Amino acid sequence: MEEKNNFIGRIDKKLVFKESIKNFIILLFIEFYILSVYYYYVGYLILFGIFGVFWIIFVPFYFNAFVNNFTYEITNEFVKINWGVFTHTKMTIPFNRIQNISVSNGVFDRIFNLNTIKIETAGFNGSSIMFGMLRSEGYIPGLKDPNKLEELINKLKIQ
Repeated sequence: MEEKNNFIGRIDKKLVFKESIKNFIILLFIEFYILSVYYYYVGYLILFGIFGVFWIIFVPFYFNAFVNNFTYEITNEFVKINWGVFTHTKMTIPFNRIQNISVSNGVFDRIFNLNTIKIETAGFNGSSIMFGMLRSEGYIPGLKDPNKLEELINKLKIQ
């Protein structure tokens, strides 16, 4: 009988704060640009002020829901990733299709001590879109210790 090695994980809640701060900084740059170009149109100022307040309120709620809905599971045969706020997506990646696993952490990730694992597969068709951007087929953001997960996948991939 085959031993079962299921590992179920969630991403760190710090991802909510990280993404909120990052989006707030981007919003500030956009707002300052709009103010510098359209400072004499009061309608634009009011419109973008309302948009800014909405964005500051919406982003933390969205990413909180994203973190709560994001799970991943490592079994003896597959990596399963579930995510989505408005559209729920379930992705199953068999180990025999995994070509490469990379770990990355950008500037904001380093500030919050978070990492992202990217699982690249053979025959990837480019259909994995997250945060409005094309991602690796297996994309797991907001991890504190990605090395344990990478080692587990590599160990099970060899078996």
